[in-house]
This record gives sequence, structure tokens and C-alpha cells, in this order.
Amino acid sequence: MIHIFMGPFGSGKTEIAINYAIRLRNENRMVHLVDLDLITPYFRSRDAVKVLRKVGINVLTPPEEIMYADLPLFPRQLGTVFKEDSADVVVDLGGDDDGARILRSLNDRLRGVAKNVYFVINTRRPFYQTPGEIAEYVKNLSNRADVIVDFLVNNTNLGPYTNDHVVHEGEKVMAKASEILGIPIIWTVLWKGLTKQIKTNFPVFYIERFMRLPWEEKGGGVDGKSGGVCRNRYGTV
Repeated sequence: MIHIFMGPFGSGKTEIAINYAIRLRNENRMVHLVDLDLITPYFRSRDAVKVLRKVGINVLTPPEEIMYADLPLFPRQLGTVFKEDSADVVVDLGGDDDGARILRSLNDRLRGVAKNVYFVINTRRPFYQTPGEIAEYVKNLSNRADVIVDFLVNNTNLGPYTNDHVVHEGEKVMAKASEILGIPIIWTVLWKGLTKQIKTNFPVFYIERFMRLPWEEKGGGVDGKSGGVCRNRYGTV
């Protein structure tokens, strides 16, 4: 089964794709994580490659010597893993038009293969804050990619400042967008590091942090006080 995570830049696709790959691996499944964020040099799955390989996930990236080059290079073995019936393949797609073009170029390889496409939205990001904006964006990007979106993922958050109000407002907006599009919402995503338990209207997908923000690199935590915010049970990224 292939699981493709797409959406706008900054929506949280990479973090969710990494966590979903780990969830599948924890179910004792063979998992490949394919990094197809080929254009943008920030927040890519390859940044967590050591942690992922440590837990037994095969991470497909461009060759190691040019892994961090800002070049549109497909990982090796791409065609092979798409044909593996015994494995789950999680695809971290690039954002916006870049990701749509990449996905469209792979349509021949994906034809006839069982797959789910997940569209990730954070309603607190600019340009995706109303049901109409979200519906139009999902339609446009899925048309450019020439794919059918199977599920919407509500990743509405303000990082460590996420609270009940933020999550519930996001769910309301996403519910209306879901109604317009006729596409179900599979999860509301919540960070495990939130101190307050938040009740949601949709199934919750709890995630751990793997991506570092620039101001966290020198020890500044998400709360502005503590460092090591990307430490979790899998180690520090």
C-alpha cells in the first residue's frame, strides 16, 4: 500500500509522514519512506534519516553525497518499492505546485497500485483559513497532480501555543471544507508534547516532533526556555 502525503508548504506533511511511517513500523510492517520533497531545502524527511533507519524504516533519498543539494533528483529504487506488495510505502511529497508536478510525473508508475492520498492542512497558515480557500486549493492541486484525494488531515496548530480553541476552530473550518469537497477527514493531528489534553471531533493522530526550527538548533526550546525539543523516545534529531 502506498500512502502519499501532500499539501501546501508548511502544512506539516513531513512531520506527519515520518510519524505515520513509524506507526506502521510499530505494527511490524515493512516500511519504506520516500522523500520526494525535491525542491525545498527545509524540513525534509531526509533530516531524520538516522532515527528512521534505526527503527528499521528504509528511507529513500537522493544519494548520500548530494542528499542536501537543492536538486530535483529522484531517489534510487523508486520504481522497485512502488511494486512491492509486501511493504507499505509512505511518500513525503513536496509542497504546492512542485509536489503536484512530481506526483503527476509518477502517474505511470502508480497506475493500478493500491494507494491513499492524504491532503494536510493547517488552517492557521495564510491562504488556507476558510472552507472556500481550502476547497479551491485541494481541487486545483489534485487536478495538477492528476490524483484523487482520499482523505483530509486537519493539522491546525500554533505549535506549543495550540489550545482547545485553536483545534476546535480548525475542525469547524475543515468540516465545512470536507462537506464542499466530499472528502472525509481522517484525523485531527495533535503533538504529544502539548501539556493539556484536547478533546476533538475527529480521530486523533498523536505525533512526536522530529523537525527542528532554526531557533531550536542552538538549544532554544519551543517554549523559549528549554532545549532539546526534538528529543523523543527515538533519540534526538
